[in-house]
Amino acid sequence: NNSNIVNAKDLYLPAKIVPYYGYRDMFKSYTSLVTAPKLAATSMNSGCYRGMFQNCESLTEAPKLNSINIGIGCYSYMFSGCTSLEVAPDLPATIIKENCYESMFEGCTSLVTPPSLPAVSLQQSCYSNMFFRCTSLVEAPKLPAKTLTTTCYSQMFWGCTNLKYVNAAFTSDISEDGPTNLWLVGVASEGTFVKNVDATWELSGSSGIPEGWTV
Repeated sequence: NNSNIVNAKDLYLPAKIVPYYGYRDMFKSYTSLVTAPKLAATSMNSGCYRGMFQNCESLTEAPKLNSINIGIGCYSYMFSGCTSLEVAPDLPATIIKENCYESMFEGCTSLVTPPSLPAVSLQQSCYSNMFFRCTSLVEAPKLPAKTLTTTCYSQMFWGCTNLKYVNAAFTSDISEDGPTNLWLVGVASEGTFVKNVDATWELSGSSGIPEGWTV
């Protein structure tokens, strides 16, 4: 029974270029899997890792992700439901595509250390739901982009009940149904929001700066 595999650390997936949906759902719901295989890809097409480790609730060690050339939705849901994962893998890409990280760590309730997010040019829904219900997350990764786009941060930290620190550099205007729609629903009642000194936007609440937080 493949779902009983515990250690895939010595397994090597050598493809440098992964085709469309190439590894989609490959280990999905392998509930005993603790360690992941090595991934060699440096160029990725749309959806290639989508749901690859979804619901691997015993996974504690994520694979290294080397690619700086990523496709639409390539990492979406990749670790969703990995409730034992505490440290996220690095995400080195600076040029990203639509939905590329959508729901990537959704429901990772043990996640404490998120990846850095270096991209400054964002795409539609690129980070939407990325950390949805990551209830152990205390500090958000720094968000360096100054200009936002449609739904790029939508529900990004929804239900992160212990989140109390966000550093966001954007200066573009936001609204209730804009790029930050419901991004900070249910976070800690007190926290710190570091805002760009050049930002002129003013929006409080779960789609802006939560009530009770210090700016």
